[in-house]
Amino acid sequence: MAVIKVRRILSELNENKLKDGIYPCHVQLDKLKTTGMVRGIENKFTHESYRSELIKLLEVQSTFYPQLKTIIDDIIRIYDSKREYYEEYW
Repeated sequence: MAVIKVRRILSELNENKLKDGIYPCHVQLDKLKTTGMVRGIENKFTHESYRSELIKLLEVQSTFYPQLKTIIDDIIRIYDSKREYYEEYW
């Protein structure tokens, strides 16, 4: 339970770094440039932050690949169906 609480706190700290137009990938790139690594327990963002980043990525990519527009909703639905590793499966 303590690990989940720590992860939640770290996620909240990272969320505070996000502003309009700033996505988790920007924060992760800054971390890579300053520390040389991205992985680790500090690299936690909320599902919603990653979802916003995914939507923006799909919007931009669909300007280059118009056929992508037909499956964006399906991709978002798949993403939204993911579970955290500690959630029950039944």
